Amino acid sequence: MIIHYTPRWPLMVHFACAIICFGMSTIYHLFCAHSKKMMNFWIKFDYLGICFMIAGSSTPAIVYSFCCDELENWRFFYLSFMWGGCTLTGLIMMIPYFDKDSFAGLRGIIFSVTGLFNLVPIFHIVNFVEPKYLHHFYYQPWLLGGLMYLLGAFFYGTKFPEKCCQGRFDIFGSSHQLMHILIVSAALSHYYGAI
Repeated sequence: MIIHYTPRWPLMVHFACAIICFGMSTIYHLFCAHSKKMMNFWIKFDYLGICFMIAGSSTPAIVYSFCCDELENWRFFYLSFMWGGCTLTGLIMMIPYFDKDSFAGLRGIIFSVTGLFNLVPIFHIVNFVEPKYLHHFYYQPWLLGGLMYLLGAFFYGTKFPEKCCQGRFDIFGSSHQLMHILIVSAALSHYYGAI
């Protein structure tokens, strides 16, 4: 039986997770210059916000693509898979050892791998779900958003472009700024895919 309505709660999950992610990032950036102790405390929340964003961005795509009753088990499996993976990543990020600046690249890789878990349900959708079960689902906005997330993680992890041009990107165009622009753009792309 094919359902003919679109549940709204996945979009609300996406909104809530985006608010958590950007809110945590705002609080971290507000207090990171206060003291090393405050920075070390709030960076953990920034990392958790990223985990929420990955899981929250995945939720509408999974729910909407596995929405009919025949695919209900897959929907629960992939939602558990994504939220479980993001929970594990969040727990890893809580370990103080990973706070060092030298681990920025590793953190970027861990967040990227967590986000790449989304390729599993997308592969399933594209190759194994019959089109009659997909109610107006387009995977392009989800892939575009995922690519922007990965590109943001690349800039964050490599510190490009300021790494190769010392002092030229201190005010505008730093890797951190590019990463934030890409993350907001990816969230908007996923919002477009959800509506």
